[in-house]
Amino acid sequence: MICAAGCCSSASGASCGSRSDAASQPYLRVENARLLKRNLADNGLSAEVVEAAAGPVDGTGKLARSRSGEPHAYRMSEDEGVPVRVAGVAGILDRLEGERVNVLKVVIEGTEVEVFTGDTGWLGRVDAVVIELRPWLRDPGPVPAAARDAGFEVVPGGRPELCAFVRG
Repeated sequence: MICAAGCCSSASGASCGSRSDAASQPYLRVENARLLKRNLADNGLSAEVVEAAAGPVDGTGKLARSRSGEPHAYRMSEDEGVPVRVAGVAGILDRLEGERVNVLKVVIEGTEVEVFTGDTGWLGRVDAVVIELRPWLRDPGPVPAAARDAGFEVVPGGRPELCAFVRG
């Protein structure tokens, strides 16, 4: 298992089934990783923790509060915010050394469109995706469209922001 301990609101905790108040503060990203590692150990799970925000490609970016006014909403920005390391999803999955991904949970707080409309070759290694979209922050339409193009069926969740992509 690989978990990306990102800098976004719930990306580090919720991605592996846990939450903490510190997970909602992007500036405490080192604390996010520490809490994720502790939660994994407490639950007897083994995982490589990637201490980075997940994005379309490896590099750096700036994480800023969203302009939506939501207290736990963040966005990647080119001109403002806190500098963060960004790990491309393809590179994160490459750490699995060719293994298939049964279920990929995606909570990346605003870079979904970039991740799913860039190079999506990595989707060929994934059987199912559970994703949280933020339709009140930006139009998520390109994301389900890209999933369909990659051979997934889009299954709505119980809330507007939740859905799953599953192979037929």
